[in-house]
Amino acid sequence: MTEPVAERIAPAGTVFAAPDGRVTTHTPRFAELVGRAGADLRGTPVADLLPVVLGARPVFAELPDVIDGHTVDGRHITFVVETLPDGGRCLAAADVTGAHAISDALRRARREAEAANGVKSRVLATISHELRTPLNAVIGFSDALTQPQPGGKPLSGERVREYALAIRDAGHVLLRQINNILDVVRLESGGIHLAGDVIELSRLIEAAVRQSAPAARAAEIALQAPPCTVRSWLRGDERRLRQVLGHLLANALKYTPHGGTIAVETTLAEDGDLLMQVRDSGVGIAESDLTRVFEPFSEDDGTAARRSPGVGFGLYFSRAIVEAHGGKLTLASDVGAGT
Repeated sequence: MTEPVAERIAPAGTVFAAPDGRVTTHTPRFAELVGRAGADLRGTPVADLLPVVLGARPVFAELPDVIDGHTVDGRHITFVVETLPDGGRCLAAADVTGAHAISDALRRARREAEAANGVKSRVLATISHELRTPLNAVIGFSDALTQPQPGGKPLSGERVREYALAIRDAGHVLLRQINNILDVVRLESGGIHLAGDVIELSRLIEAAVRQSAPAARAAEIALQAPPCTVRSWLRGDERRLRQVLGHLLANALKYTPHGGTIAVETTLAEDGDLLMQVRDSGVGIAESDLTRVFEPFSEDDGTAARRSPGVGFGLYFSRAIVEAHGGKLTLASDVGAGT
């Protein structure tokens, strides 16, 4: 068979070998595959040429019907081996790089789909729990207000007030969780727009600390906010930045045990940028989880120190808002040494 005919049969490279394993004819592309571009390989043992693409020297008489290998530039090659009537062999090479790429992409897509399905199930379970808990409280206390009491006696004014306050608190929790979920949806769809407020830094910190103070007192945690010595005004969305500080403080409260401390500190970095830190003496975060906790709906449910509910999006939301302002949010932590 002439080389032009072989070239047309297998554009990726073809070689014919005599029964003794030596090349009788080959296409120029086969020479390129084995790193011998432009060379006349006739008379060369095929087994001496294939290690370049197979990684090992095969036994010519024991060549399988299909051989997979790689070219020096990383392409995937498959040789189809045919036995000729005279006992020789024909090796026709096909470049299957594209097929491998498609196969790899399909495998990746499957893994991602399986991971996404797992995330979806976890998210739905988390949201279901976090929304049903306050809703059950609303329904339960509402039922208590409307059900007749033993002996037909009306509820005391103090008990009515207690139930009403419980309903109000549960309603606030429910509204907060719904707003959190909507914020994530808006972030994903690019629907959050930032205001251009002129913000007094000390006022921003005081508002966030004041909002977190009742929860800190209830948990017997010392919440410290030294007077802000940085005389700085910011241009940005005050409500969103207050949310960011609120999420960071809530996270600190969630994972700091009774008797712990949380501090909000503000300084100027060496490059002149504003550096705001929320430090806690809590359980800390393992190094392997420092990236994961920034994923939406990520929750570290494995720690016994977790005391507060949440749908697990605070750090994800906070980082997105800070970056939208041109800043950067980082996390440093050690297990048992706080965050």
